[in-house]
Amino acid sequence: MERGLVSRTTLIGITSPLLAETRPSGFLVIASPQPSLVGSFFELAAQQTIIGRDPAAEVQIPDDGISRSHVRIERREGNEYFAVDLSSTNGTWLNGVRVRSAVLVDGDLLEIGTGTKLRFGPRIESTDHLIVSATPIPPGTGAFEYDAASRRLSIIGSIAPFMGLESGSSPKSDGALGRVYEEDRPGLRAGLEAALEAGACELEFRVVGPHDETAWVAMRGQTWRDRSGAALRVAGTVTAITERNRAEFELRRQPFFFDSQTDAIAVLGLEGKIRDWNPAAERLFGWSKAEALGQTPELLLHPEPEHQLGGSGIASGERFEATFALTRKSGKPIQIEALGVPLRDPDGATRHRVLLLRDEGQRRRAMAQMQMTERLASIGTLAAGVAHEVNNPLSFIGSNLAFVREQLGQAATALGPLHAQIDDSLADCLEGLERIRVIVKDLKSFSRATPDESVSTDVDVNKAVHFALRVGEGEVRRHAQVVTDLAPLPPVIASEARLGQIFMNLVLNAAQAIPEGKPRENEIRICSRFDAATGQVTVEVSDTGSGIKPENLRRIFEPFYTTKPPGLGTGLGLFVCQGIVHSLGGEISVRSTVGQGTTFTVCLPAANSNGHRT
Repeated sequence: MERGLVSRTTLIGITSPLLAETRPSGFLVIASPQPSLVGSFFELAAQQTIIGRDPAAEVQIPDDGISRSHVRIERREGNEYFAVDLSSTNGTWLNGVRVRSAVLVDGDLLEIGTGTKLRFGPRIESTDHLIVSATPIPPGTGAFEYDAASRRLSIIGSIAPFMGLESGSSPKSDGALGRVYEEDRPGLRAGLEAALEAGACELEFRVVGPHDETAWVAMRGQTWRDRSGAALRVAGTVTAITERNRAEFELRRQPFFFDSQTDAIAVLGLEGKIRDWNPAAERLFGWSKAEALGQTPELLLHPEPEHQLGGSGIASGERFEATFALTRKSGKPIQIEALGVPLRDPDGATRHRVLLLRDEGQRRRAMAQMQMTERLASIGTLAAGVAHEVNNPLSFIGSNLAFVREQLGQAATALGPLHAQIDDSLADCLEGLERIRVIVKDLKSFSRATPDESVSTDVDVNKAVHFALRVGEGEVRRHAQVVTDLAPLPPVIASEARLGQIFMNLVLNAAQAIPEGKPRENEIRICSRFDAATGQVTVEVSDTGSGIKPENLRRIFEPFYTTKPPGLGTGLGLFVCQGIVHSLGGEISVRSTVGQGTTFTVCLPAANSNGHRT
């Protein structure tokens, strides 16, 4: 049929009258089953051009609905172009009408195959000449183009005066961007740059109107590419949305509260699919919001069949509370407390269900921590009173020991070699007394009494180990033999008494892990070393005792947790050790095998030449 009444698509934009005469015509792919072709431009340089699926065709389109040689484009005298159908299987359509032969006019839409659409016209490469295929643009709307080469943004249509731009003129460099609210410009640029790679954009930003008023606009566009796939431009529509944004102000505030909640929240639609998913849900279950949207919670979290989170209960407006197991993205199960409540519109009809999902284990840990805090506070109050009573006898015991040591010195000649042994014993007593005094001070600080920090100095770790072994010798020798392998170490910045407290606890724990009666068959080994690469001093205390079960191993540093029989421990020793080690900038860890023994490792930063921790 002849062209006759074929409808045309209006071209709205800024064009030169000589544009079609001075630039070669061709086809711009605006739709294709192969997304990479969208935006490609095929220039019609020859007198005849075959479009088809055959690799020999000048314009090859990989669309199963296109014949091998589908349509021929002929260029005749006066640069007039004709489309001639080559008896194709599915036909050739021009502006919605099937044709055998028809003349082509700029802006015509050629449709072939199962989804391929090509726009006929000249190649446009300047941001000063933006062509947009559209129906007449309504007030407050327009078109934009962001050029990949110049990074210039052009805006035309009735939106231009709305933004304080001159409609119908070529914008100056950054003229359109200059009307964008200053705080929104970086985000707009970033969104347009991302669209050059992603292929599309949906952006909202503020603009400054002709009278310096602030208004909102929405920008929606897609990326146009050349035949090699390189991005040429991002182009699309711009719409004023000021009134819509005013109406949505409250809705914009709500996500802030939604996202700031510490409990996981999922919003389900009536069909049972996830409509919203807050950051706490992402952290708890491991599924990102993008992954969760559109999924059902059953598919995502795998509850047991009797615990359906979505389903018919939404429409009926039922409320439910339950505790059951769900599954994280990693496959790890998690015990959850769930609360489901209906979300109704102003007319009372249920539109959504809101699920509040809380980690039951976390709640239990929080309650346990609260109870622990109360117990520690009680002990702290008791410790504050005991500390006052203990300090008095400590004072006179210390004075008397000092007096005895002084008098002993005057009889050194008479005692002979015995004097040195007695003097060493008295020195150990005074050192132990100092340790008691420091522990009492720590208890007072822990109980929020007036803090009296122990002075930290350069301390020899090996010396603290020897002190712990001397003080604990009576307990240790009933259980095992002691083997030491202590390398020369740089000092660490610490309180000598507190450091001794750490190793005293570890040595006594090692001894108590070994049954009495066979000391020659068991061993407590203490090794020390220095790693120059990390600047760490490391001490390991190992025993050949019964070991620690895996289920107990993860709890041994919790306060009041102990596996010892009643009367042999309060469960505070390792908790206090960990606190001291962490306060010194170090780490304490443990490894154990049931039936073979346990090793505690203490790592502390060595002091540098300036007397500071490395």
